[in-house]
Amino acid sequence: MIRNKADFGVRSGRISPVLMLACAAGALGCGGSTQASTQAPAPASAQASAPARGQPPAHAQVQSQEKPAPEKVAPPKAPLITLRELADRRDLWPSKVRLTKKVGFSPTEIYPPGTEMDLVEIAGDDLHLDRGNEVIEVPSTSTDILERASALMASLTPEQLAITSKILPQRPELWPVELQITKALGFSNGTKVPVGRTVQLRAFQGDQVNVFDREFKNYYTAAINETDVVAREKDREPFFVRSVAAALEPASGSDNAGALSKADYVIVYQARLGCGRCAQFLPELEKFYDRVKPAHPEFEAVFFSADFTADDMKKLEAREKLPGRAVAYDKRLEAAELGTLTQNGEVLPLVYLFDKNGKLVTRNAGSGGKPSAEDVLAVLEKKLGVKK
Repeated sequence: MIRNKADFGVRSGRISPVLMLACAAGALGCGGSTQASTQAPAPASAQASAPARGQPPAHAQVQSQEKPAPEKVAPPKAPLITLRELADRRDLWPSKVRLTKKVGFSPTEIYPPGTEMDLVEIAGDDLHLDRGNEVIEVPSTSTDILERASALMASLTPEQLAITSKILPQRPELWPVELQITKALGFSNGTKVPVGRTVQLRAFQGDQVNVFDREFKNYYTAAINETDVVAREKDREPFFVRSVAAALEPASGSDNAGALSKADYVIVYQARLGCGRCAQFLPELEKFYDRVKPAHPEFEAVFFSADFTADDMKKLEAREKLPGRAVAYDKRLEAAELGTLTQNGEVLPLVYLFDKNGKLVTRNAGSGGKPSAEDVLAVLEKKLGVKK
């Protein structure tokens, strides 16, 4: 899916000179105060009457009462981050900010304190905010952006705080398998993603995450600060094996979460029902697996269906003895980036050898030539140190 990036243009939210003059005169509710001479006098009933002759003034009657000490107001906490620092930490950007001061564009367009808007960009000392139908520019000092960013920082552990949006893409062992959308997303086809939607992480693409949405049965990208990817609990196993394991078909007596935890290498093979070349290769792969796996638990084979329907996949599984585990048909786009590896026109079977971090070691030629599927198995044998 393609995110809708319609450019509305940015209008400055600094108060115009005309509006500032009006505010100085106390008009338009801009916070200016009128002169005391224009205030209406208090009602007669509210005016203090003079004390009777011989009666002490009222203040003399209450001299014995202690005057309460003025309540101390705690000074505001200093922000934990400056705006300049925050500009480089997109992972700490709040999805929304609230105006703390009145902001106006004209006498008829004024936004009062408390108005919330979506944060689009930090531009120098200003913020670009989305008010629904256009993007406006507002001084950062007229918002609570630093307070919100500081609150997020206070909720993170030191370890989480050290993982920035620039570092996290380079640390796949820390990637969560799933995350939540924290800012409503819109697409050019009219599709909208609500806040709170749980999606499956596929990969990082620069400062964005590529995710699969089960509701839409499709994948798309979102900015890091539009998700809770940084705040998620950090794992220590490589993301690739955790992501693929989470997408596997359940197997009796086997835990999906740890299905690939011991695997230093993963053979991913694609085949489908009715493929003659696949029918020739699968028995060879089965013999290889039965011969090597018992002595080398540090590798695993994973079947990735290229069938046109889930029923065809089931028929293939019933007809052939497929070694290792299988990615569930309806989760093929959730298993890291396996679902988008195959290119149109490539010849099955396709065999990929990955290390545990998801780095492609080798694969067979999609044209059906060299290297062959058998050549990929030979590379794995060498990596494992298999003695023939």
